[in-house]
Amino acid sequence: MKLSGIKAIKKYLRIYLLLVKYSFMEIVSYRISFFVELAVEFGYQGAHILFFNVIFSNIKELAGWSYHEMLFLAGINVITSEVLLGALSIFNLRRLPEKIRTGALDAIILRPLNSLFQASLGHPYIMSFISTISGFFLMFYAISHSDLSLNTSGVFAGIFLLACGFIIGFSILVISASFSFLFINTPSIPSIGEHIFFYKSNPHHVYEGALKVIFFYIFPVVFVSSIPAYTMMHGPSGGPILIGGILAIVFLFAAITFWNKMIKHYSSASS
Repeated sequence: MKLSGIKAIKKYLRIYLLLVKYSFMEIVSYRISFFVELAVEFGYQGAHILFFNVIFSNIKELAGWSYHEMLFLAGINVITSEVLLGALSIFNLRRLPEKIRTGALDAIILRPLNSLFQASLGHPYIMSFISTISGFFLMFYAISHSDLSLNTSGVFAGIFLLACGFIIGFSILVISASFSFLFINTPSIPSIGEHIFFYKSNPHHVYEGALKVIFFYIFPVVFVSSIPAYTMMHGPSGGPILIGGILAIVFLFAAITFWNKMIKHYSSASS
């Protein structure tokens, strides 16, 4: 990587950390709202886990996944959902149609920063980051209350696949939201990517036939949670690692290219 590229990465990382800091200061300044939102986040996750336990009170496994394996997957699902939606969607891409319609996107385009960075990462939702605590707890509980064991190679391979999954999830959300430049009066367009994204919560072994092609290659959300979780629990496999890496590169390139093409359709408020 060229020196200029490394400097750019450091620059945007430093900027993002400042954005996270200011967003945290903003949300804690309203303490009642902070605790209410925190209760809502953990309450939603608690309801999800309760439903999950009701299902497994009637079955022993799902597509070959045991209760504790599914619990470990649920933990990773919580982490990936909260990070991706909190960082990219809730205050950012989900509001892109409104910014396009009102001309508020002008302020983003005129700043000396990458437009995609600002539109997708400019306003982090800190509460989502805090809510990842429950995801780590579920993973720890699943490991400590079962015969599951994590080995070093599986963990590192799983982390690599998680990174690929974050890139794929980012790309899907960006591509979906980019259609807002064409369909200005359709505020629900960014939610299409979110709905696709939530298919990651299922074990990848449940998808067969056409669904396997769709969720492994066309919308490869199984690489966001399920395959990383399985790799951590059962060890690395060359096929998923290679495919995940290739898909991450392809989807990231497609997302950046598509965003740059779609933003050309934007007419500013002054035009």
